[in-house]
Amino acid sequence: MIEISVFRPSIQETDSKKQNQQQRKTAVIKPTMNILLSLLFAGLTIVLASCSHDADTKSTPDAENPVQRGCEPDSDLEVYCGFRNPEDLALTPDNKFFVVTGFSALPDTFISEMALFDITSRSKVELVITLSENTWGEPVCTRDSLDFSPHGLSLVRRDDGAQQLAITNHLPDETIELFELVKEGSGWGLVWRGCVSAPDNVMFNDVALTRGGEFYATEMYGADLAFEDLLTAGGNGSTTGIVWHWTSDKGYAEIPGTQGSFPNGIALSDDEDYLYINYWFAGKTTKFNLETLLVEFEHNAGKADNLTNVNGDIWVATHDITLDQLSECPPTLAQCLLPFTIYNLSGDDLSEQAAYSFNSQAFGAATVAIPHEDRVWLGTFHGDRMASFSLKPEE
Repeated sequence: MIEISVFRPSIQETDSKKQNQQQRKTAVIKPTMNILLSLLFAGLTIVLASCSHDADTKSTPDAENPVQRGCEPDSDLEVYCGFRNPEDLALTPDNKFFVVTGFSALPDTFISEMALFDITSRSKVELVITLSENTWGEPVCTRDSLDFSPHGLSLVRRDDGAQQLAITNHLPDETIELFELVKEGSGWGLVWRGCVSAPDNVMFNDVALTRGGEFYATEMYGADLAFEDLLTAGGNGSTTGIVWHWTSDKGYAEIPGTQGSFPNGIALSDDEDYLYINYWFAGKTTKFNLETLLVEFEHNAGKADNLTNVNGDIWVATHDITLDQLSECPPTLAQCLLPFTIYNLSGDDLSEQAAYSFNSQAFGAATVAIPHEDRVWLGTFHGDRMASFSLKPEE
C-alpha cells in the first residue's frame, strides 16, 4: 500500500555552536570486506543483504511468510527484474538510460556489475567498460582488470565538457573509480580514466563529484570498529564516520562538522556551495555549508540512505525499520520487502514537499529515488529488481 503526504514540514535548524563543539572520533576506521554488514542501502553492508538469482524465493519478511511475488507489479509499483542489488542510479545525459551499480559490500564482498537500464524498453542493457590511461585519478592508483565491487555513484558534466562518473569501489582495494561516460551506438559506455585509493582505515559509501573533477565521499565506518561496537553505535547514534574531500593537488582532507552516525548518501547543491548528507544510523538528512562548515538545516525521518539532487529538489530514500528488523532479510532471500518512504525535500531548507510510503509485496528496501517522466525510479540494496511509481495526480 502506498501512503502519500504532501507539504508536511519537518525540519529543524541546527545550533551552530553545537556543530562547532562536535568532536571527530580519534579511532579511524579501516575498510574490510569481511565485516558483516549489509545494513545499508546506499551503503549499509550488513550480514543480511546478499541476494542471488538462485536464492530461495519462498520466504519473505512477513510474519506469516507468504510466497514472495515473481517479477510482477502491484497496485503501486512497477518492477523490472534481472538485476542483483541495483543500489544506486544515475540518469544519462540523453535522459534515456540509468547507469546502475550492483551493490556487493556484503559479509563476503564479491565482484559485481554495473549496467544500463533502458527506460524506453524497461530492460537491463549491457554497459561496456574499457580501460584507458589514468588521467583523472592519482598516478599511484592502478588497475589491470574490469572487476569491480561498486557501491555509490555520481555523474556530472565536467567544466571541460566530459561526462564524468565516479563510484565507490570495495575490491580489490578500497578506491574511488573514475570513468568517462561516452556514447556507444544508441547507448552508453564507460572508459576508465583513473582511480584514487581511500585513506588508510577508511571505508567509503557514496561519492559526489564536482565539475572540476574533485569529489566528496562519505566514510560510513571502518574495520577497526568491531562489529558489536558498530551495532552499539547504531543503537545509540554515536559517530562512526565523516565526509572526506579529495583534490588532485592536496589529496584527502576530512570536512570538520560532517562527522556522524553512519554517513551515507551525499550530493552537492547546483552551485557546489552546500553538501546534502544522509546519516543512516541517525536517521537524518542535513544541508551543510562548505564555507562556514555548519549544518544549516536538518530533516529527520527514517533511516536515510541515498539522496539525489534533481533540479534543486532533494529526493531521499529512507527505511522505515529498526536495526533488528534487518534480520528479517537474510541472504537467502531473493529480495527484501522491508517498508520504505521516499521524501521530496526542498533544496533550500529541507522542508517536505511530498512523502510516498510503501509496504509492498513486489519491491522493498529502496535505496535511491530519481524522478523522471512522471515516475520516480527506485533501486534497492537487496533485490533482483528495480521499481518505479507514478507521480500523475490521477494515480
